[in-house]
Amino acid sequence: MDVQSEAEKASPALRFSDVSKKFGQSAVLQNVTFDVEPGEIHALLGANGAGKSTLIKILAGVHRLDSGTIEVHGEPLEAGHGSAAARAAGIAFVHQDLGLVDDISVADNIALQLGFEKRFGLVDDRATATRVAGVLASVGADFAPDQLVNSLTRDEQVLCAVARALALNPSILVLDEVSASLPKPEVDRLVTALKRMRRGGVAFIYVTHRLDELPGLVDTVTVLRNGKKVVTAPLADISHDELVNYIVGGTSRAQQPVPRVRDRERIADARDYLVVSELKTNALAQPISFSVNAGEVLGICGLVGSGTRELAQALAGASKPTGGSASLRGEALPLGNPEGMSRRGCTVVPGDRQREGVITGLGLRENLLPTRRNFGAWTRLGFRSPRNETHAVLNIAEKFGVVPRDWADRDVAEFSGGNQQKIVFARALADHPSVAVLEDPTAGVDIGSRAVLYELMHEAAHAGTAVVLISTDFEEVAAQSDRVLVLAHGEVAEEFADATEIDANRLAEASYSIATSQ
Repeated sequence: MDVQSEAEKASPALRFSDVSKKFGQSAVLQNVTFDVEPGEIHALLGANGAGKSTLIKILAGVHRLDSGTIEVHGEPLEAGHGSAAARAAGIAFVHQDLGLVDDISVADNIALQLGFEKRFGLVDDRATATRVAGVLASVGADFAPDQLVNSLTRDEQVLCAVARALALNPSILVLDEVSASLPKPEVDRLVTALKRMRRGGVAFIYVTHRLDELPGLVDTVTVLRNGKKVVTAPLADISHDELVNYIVGGTSRAQQPVPRVRDRERIADARDYLVVSELKTNALAQPISFSVNAGEVLGICGLVGSGTRELAQALAGASKPTGGSASLRGEALPLGNPEGMSRRGCTVVPGDRQREGVITGLGLRENLLPTRRNFGAWTRLGFRSPRNETHAVLNIAEKFGVVPRDWADRDVAEFSGGNQQKIVFARALADHPSVAVLEDPTAGVDIGSRAVLYELMHEAAHAGTAVVLISTDFEEVAAQSDRVLVLAHGEVAEEFADATEIDANRLAEASYSIATSQ
């Protein structure tokens, strides 16, 4: 028995050995091998399409591996194991969409996983809430069990999902892009919670595209590229530049581009192109007014709950503001009317790609042409030409770097996250809009694809589009904007008019300015 215990101690929490997987003739994973130790936070990195999601889905029992083995604490998982077997082996998952039910309480969300406390055969809400409160405390959450999930901030929702997973007492927890939509201060809070949890010996696989959050959190990194493992090593042994090269293969597009030098006189001549006047929403404490010039990238940033999300929704036409107006070239815009905004040349890249961006179950064609805008798919007489349409779809896919682009009707669900985002960009920018509202446009996108998206954004601006970049990523806004507005608690905390004076630290400081003074 003692010998057995020592053997268990010597075994890693999780071991992938020569794991391979093909879909048709395409090799998605090839002989991937690495270990995750108990109490270790192990980052799984790679560009979109590198094989990360497939590996996680194999571990979760969604896909079956073709060859190789997976061991949990020295015990093999069967090749065709299902999700129940993964749970029984002590593996829990928190995915990017979190999987929470928005309209019920935190306690009910966690109890759906943990089970409800009962008294005399009936659900005991008070006892359930008390038990859930203990689970929340284990992750450092300070919100009440009876709060509705839709009343929580994004980082609180992440902690709720993590607490729900930990309620199962897993020995291995997989966090798949849970920080993608969190600004850095909220990521710091998540990091603190994870460090607390690791002390109990839980092993973490941490999937992310945000390299800035790795130091101080991650022990070891494994990088996949084109389905193959490139490296597994302690993070301390790899420099940032080396890590980028491992992920993208040293391609020149890996580096985040500096914003292009604009023709400032041309932008100045286009003043009052897009004008927003006294705009009000339920989340904005004060009316907001600003203008965006043709060819300009206006960055708008702030912490979660600062009003950036609601402002993006209003400018996109997805929600009607409670007051104020907007005009384009002196003509009023129909805020709250998405179709009317689209007809006026205002397009949007929504912040939630899965729910608001791509239409899974439909092909590349339908995702690029949902509004039947003229991408060259129509004849002069106004008839739809399937041949012209297919040609237009594949041309747009090529221009925007979408891969694969071999079939216009390929289901968009078969594309990686980065390529899905390129499709959303293509739909928004391909016909040279007057205004483009981009909300968190690179959340969950790998570093290589991110550079491509920035390049596409700047190409649109150079062609005369007024770009409104609304993001919770301070580094992104600082690097990509000509001018920046910082929102804090529903009002403009500061404006940075000179791009040379903008940096992420100053934006972060400005975002806290009102909060710290109250």
